Amino acid sequence: MGAAASNYVYNEATSLSTLIGFSKDPRTALLNARDHYGDIFLVESAFVSTKIAGLCGPEALKEFEAKLQDGSLVKQGAFPPSILALLGPILVTLDGDVHHAKKAALLKALSPAQLDVYKPIIRRIVQTEHSKWAAHGGAISFAVNTKILVFKVLLAVLYGVEGEFDTYRRYVDDYVTAIKQSAKVTDEHGVTCRAKFIAEIIAPAIAAAKANQTKRQQQPLNSVLDVLVATGDLTDDDDLQNEMFHFMFAGFGGVSAAATNLITAVCVFPDIRAKVLRARDDFLRQYDGRDESPWNHLDEMGYLNQFVLEVKRFFVAGPTQVYAKAARDLDLVTSTGVFRIPEGALVMAGLEATNRDPDTWPSPDSFDPARFTQADVDGIHMTRPFSFCPHGFGSHRRCAGEQLTTVIMQSVLVSLFDFTWKMIPGQEYALQPHSVTAVPIGQLMGVNFHRRLNEDDPSTPEVETYGIVGTQDDWKFLRRPDVQELTGVNAAEYFDDSRLDLWTRLMIQLISKKQTLWNRPYATTALSVPQHQQVLDKITLIQTNIQIPIVDEDWPCQPWLEIQQTNLLRDHAPFVDDFTHLWLPAEDGERYVMSKVCETVVSKFKTQLAGLMADIAATQVHYVRCIKPNAVKSSSAFDFRDVADQLRCAGVVEAIRISRAAFPNKLSHERFLHRFELLQNAKIKAANVVTVGAACAQLATALIGQPESPTSFVLGSLHIFFAAGVLEGNERRYCVHFTQI
Repeated sequence: MGAAASNYVYNEATSLSTLIGFSKDPRTALLNARDHYGDIFLVESAFVSTKIAGLCGPEALKEFEAKLQDGSLVKQGAFPPSILALLGPILVTLDGDVHHAKKAALLKALSPAQLDVYKPIIRRIVQTEHSKWAAHGGAISFAVNTKILVFKVLLAVLYGVEGEFDTYRRYVDDYVTAIKQSAKVTDEHGVTCRAKFIAEIIAPAIAAAKANQTKRQQQPLNSVLDVLVATGDLTDDDDLQNEMFHFMFAGFGGVSAAATNLITAVCVFPDIRAKVLRARDDFLRQYDGRDESPWNHLDEMGYLNQFVLEVKRFFVAGPTQVYAKAARDLDLVTSTGVFRIPEGALVMAGLEATNRDPDTWPSPDSFDPARFTQADVDGIHMTRPFSFCPHGFGSHRRCAGEQLTTVIMQSVLVSLFDFTWKMIPGQEYALQPHSVTAVPIGQLMGVNFHRRLNEDDPSTPEVETYGIVGTQDDWKFLRRPDVQELTGVNAAEYFDDSRLDLWTRLMIQLISKKQTLWNRPYATTALSVPQHQQVLDKITLIQTNIQIPIVDEDWPCQPWLEIQQTNLLRDHAPFVDDFTHLWLPAEDGERYVMSKVCETVVSKFKTQLAGLMADIAATQVHYVRCIKPNAVKSSSAFDFRDVADQLRCAGVVEAIRISRAAFPNKLSHERFLHRFELLQNAKIKAANVVTVGAACAQLATALIGQPESPTSFVLGSLHIFFAAGVLEGNERRYCVHFTQI
């Protein structure tokens, strides 16, 4: 530490490693330096010309704003040229009158009166999206879906754009990533993302706003862009485009993270969750039976607004520091002394460091909504300007979108009151590391998201409005080794009858296949809860706007053949039978129709199957069977009698004898008959047989030749064994025959 001067108090460090830390991770470096050096410090090194000053705490931030106002601190030179080239001349890079004029224009577009215009729009979008969550079914990610929701809200409020434009969200995310990667050289991908978003979203929105302005007569201005166009405060289209994009990229990540972490706090703090649920009931009870809607009283939610404020303070949701450069030597005066900042120093105002300042917030690392007073709640849109800093600080440099963020968070919270859900157990609630818009690593996966029932109705069953899927005993049971080893499927073959039409047979086979897989499933796989939300492919029902998924989330192992069979039935099977019109796909005409509508599918299947059969024909089959040498699990004992019994009972001796005779493939009698009876001719069908084995021998002889020959088959008591290549040859014949019919 540097020595104290007679007139100044210095917290000065000479450290190259600290400067390097600021260049790599300024957020962590600022927090560490604050803890080590205090609220105001200066770091320098003989090897680096730039000096870094850090300011944390209410007094230091108040001095920071005052010096910005008098010109002692300036934005010019505070950002590397490579980042400036990516940002453009936006509000956070400007000084003086230019900054004040732009800020005043934006505040006018986000005034309390305009927020009242935006609130119904926000409410409608939030409630619509939450209804979509409920309609989705299965597992959903609250983190992913909240991000989609917030993006739609911002598109509507900022630009007046509504609809499905989620593909453009990637441009915003990539642009924010590009800013971090542009410390030395401007990231070209970021430049491209910015240009595309402006050209395809913002520019058309500006044109539409100007066109509407000429038609509008005493109609409300429904977006920020409408207000800016109507007032004419930003006349230059480039300025308008820059600031409208600045609004989106600077606000989207933070607002979505803050809205998501409303749910995070409810999940990870059980005592707070209980208070939130009680406050919810109290709030809704005030308007029960009244004509007024709770949505008209978002600022009167009491403890719930304290909860919103604490979520903002506790969870990082945006930039954690503000930069400026010292235009001259300056002195910062606080209650602890006078601090000298040299000319040319890079000055960082710590927002997160102030939100976690123990001198300002007792027990700053604990989540406690009660730390906010009624006065804070009454001024929820701008409270404690120099100590509560999720949106900047002071008045001149505080984020213009602070009140909009609060309204969105309140709207999300009130809308969620209409729903209930369960969280998936065992997921990771720790926040994503090295992120200023961090959400839980597990992405807040939940299930059973649906609208709450009328709890005042006596017939309504009592349900828990929040919790974990299943009980602890359920999950303890599923982790038992004997349950995890549970196996077994229905051994019965598909029900089949040649008198049934093709569609019916295919449907019965498909249902039977799924049923056998689910009768006694593997507990660790079939009963697992999805850990990630999937976007399901959907089709639109004809003559409707209804979309239905064409993918089954719960389909075990996603078997390709069964999926293709389902798609075939879905696309071509008739809903009702028709015995009159020969050209319709019913019992009397399906073969003709199938030859027309399924030609492409069948040809592709034939090609793929032929390739598979060629691969099978080129392979050799080998068997590996494990034999226990003893019953006591000893490495030094070998029970010859027990081993011989195992080999004999398992049929290994017989299998070896047959395999040595070059019969490597086998099928059960029933499976062979079921598979290849389609190839038998009328003469074989007419023959009388008594047993399954006899029928199997008769069919095999007709198809393959005399048994026991080196190129045919051997009939066992339960299985039929085939010489090399014989089974593959019959499969080829089956495929050709099936295609012909």
